Order: sequence, then structure tokens, then C-alpha cells
Amino acid sequence: MLKVTGIWHAIHWLGKRGKDYRASIPPKACVEDRYEAAERSGGGFFPFGLRDYKLRRYVTRLQSNKRYLGTPLYFFQAMLYRFERLNFIAGAFTVIAISLMPVARLNLLIPAAVTRILLYVLTLSLLATNVLLSVEAIFSYATLGGYAGPFHMLSTTSDSLLLELKVLVERVVASIWSGTVAAYVGHAGFQALVGKTILPFQAGGLWRAVSLLWQSMYFATTTFVTVGYGDISPANTWGQVVSFGIELQSFAVIAIVLASLFSSRDTKP
Repeated sequence: MLKVTGIWHAIHWLGKRGKDYRASIPPKACVEDRYEAAERSGGGFFPFGLRDYKLRRYVTRLQSNKRYLGTPLYFFQAMLYRFERLNFIAGAFTVIAISLMPVARLNLLIPAAVTRILLYVLTLSLLATNVLLSVEAIFSYATLGGYAGPFHMLSTTSDSLLLELKVLVERVVASIWSGTVAAYVGHAGFQALVGKTILPFQAGGLWRAVSLLWQSMYFATTTFVTVGYGDISPANTWGQVVSFGIELQSFAVIAIVLASLFSSRDTKP
């Protein structure tokens, strides 16, 4: 939720103050100049906003000086505040949790039906956050002419094609993984998928769980790239909601590509 709050504030700031920030960046600006320009344009919103760069720099300095405080802060900044990694951690947690739920008898504390719904909602929140991140990237391309460079300050130049390509690859990988997890949890909890090749969920079988996870990834990928062979398809409303979320992610990634292409025509730094 902390990350979602930051993304929402970033979208609002980009739409309202992004052009002012870009106009205040001096020619051949270094990262420090960009950071100061962002601060002047109100980019220091909670949580962190563009101060994320300052946090990275602060944590790196603590780590280099072998300060104890640097370790927990580094874990937070590098793992829990970077959504690509947080997306993987949360997805792995939900897969393991729903696979072991009947075996571990977690329903002694919370009814099994409630637990399945909570895990399903968590996976849908990952899908929604991926879409929000794509919207953030689109706004950044539209107002700043880039995303990795001028917004995240990962480079001193705003036209670093390699960095922007890295952002796109991360968006695709994170989207497919969150779609895979949502499909797996939906099928394990609510029989959300149907088809000739899909396996019925069976708790406690490691190889069967791995096979089902692969089939969920196959379903998520074919849905993401809009191929949809039909050999695996939604079986009920639970599966349709997952498919809808994956399709939204796909549309958002396509919009990122278009926004990047149009912004590359503007050579202003």
C-alpha cells in the first residue's frame, strides 16, 4: 500500500507539475541538478516521491561506511520498495501459501474460504499495481520525455535507450509473473481455468504444483500477447477477472511502447 500511494502521488505530480519540472532542468543537467529541480517542482511528496534517489544515495553511503542502519534500510529500499522485486516476493508467497494451505491447516486460524479470497485479492492487487506503474511510465514519457532517466534519475541523460528498454522489459516480466500468480491462485482456490491441458489443483504434490504453475504462466503469456489459443480459458467469473487484469496489463504495456516512441521524437533534454 505504501508503494501504491507513492505511484498514485507520482501520477498526480507528473500530470500537474511534470512540465514545470522538465522546463526547470538546466542543459546538460547532472543527477543532482535534476534532483534539485524536482524538489523545486514539488517532487518530494510522501512516500519519498523523487526522494527515492536521495534514499538510494543515503543507503549506499551507509553501506560503504559499514553502518548497521544501512542493512535494514537497504533491504527496504532494494527489495520492498522496488515493485518488480516486491511483485516477485508477494507472488511467491501467495503461490506457496495456497499450495500448502490444506496441508498446514491454516484454516484453524482463518476459515479456508476466507483465506482463499484474501490470497486472490492480493494477486489482483498486484495486477492493478502493474497497471498503475504503466500509467506512471506513460505520464512520465508524455511530460518528461523519458522515464528511467528524468523520473527515476537512473542516468544523467534522459534519452538513454538502454535504460528505457530495461524499464520496458521489467514491465513485461512483472506483468507476466503477476498474471501467472493470479491464474494459479484463482485455479487453486476457485477452479478458475478450464481446458484440455490444465491440471486440477491438488495440494501437497510438488511436481503437480510446478506443472500447474507452468500452465498458469502459459495461460498468462498467451493472454498477455493476445494470442489466446483457447486450450486454456477462464472457467468462471474468478478466471474472467484474472484474464481481464492480464489484458489491461497488456494494453498498458503497448501504451508504454507508443508513448516511448512518440517521446523519442522530442530531443529536448
